[in-house]
Amino acid sequence: MMYLYETHCHEAMVSKCATATPKQLVDVYRSNGYSGAIITDHFLNGNNVLKKDAIKNINMFVSWEEKIETMFSGYEQAKAYGDKMGFTVMFGFEYTNVVSHADFLVYGVSKQWLLENPDLLEWDFVDFANRVHEAGGIIVHAHPFREASKFIQLSPRQCDGVEIYNAANWQEEYNDRAKAYAKSYGLKPLSGSDFHHISQKEFGGICTDFPIGSIEEFVVTIKSGNYHTIEHFKG
Repeated sequence: MMYLYETHCHEAMVSKCATATPKQLVDVYRSNGYSGAIITDHFLNGNNVLKKDAIKNINMFVSWEEKIETMFSGYEQAKAYGDKMGFTVMFGFEYTNVVSHADFLVYGVSKQWLLENPDLLEWDFVDFANRVHEAGGIIVHAHPFREASKFIQLSPRQCDGVEIYNAANWQEEYNDRAKAYAKSYGLKPLSGSDFHHISQKEFGGICTDFPIGSIEEFVVTIKSGNYHTIEHFKG
């Protein structure tokens, strides 16, 4: 038996660019044969519903604890529903380097770790990556060659993997370049849908011949390389 897992998806309670509700997200993936999904909503330095508060301090009454609770709100709602439906929902997030505008998928750090680091947004990316690794997490460069900014910045020494396939890339050459990049640096290959809307028709992810029940098990799986990537999956 094969198990399919989404590694990169967004829902509307936390990611400003998404329209799918947590329940809709679970239903879409269940209907397409997936066993689970890692919800990777945009972090506070990305396209997050609290971005203004987090970066510009416009609303000084929103505490760090409240921001992290908001960050987890969509995931927790999806997980509660997923648990009822026999569908595994795990937590990750998409971190944006505000200097280079590069995006990174972070897996394996806990809610408690985030709560204990209220100065996180003040760290530079190298410091952030080092601390994620110290906490047992991994970092994957999302869609590294998508030309959505003025320049492309790569960080192979801070990353564990590269998203070699992103279903939302509008040019296949972005994926081809990511594959070459991952291979040249010996980084783990990942695939994701970058799901935002229920209208999406093509998906990515990974498949295994064993179930993954937690984000910790996912991290172990990626480090071991005991998985296969999914590309152009149509459900």
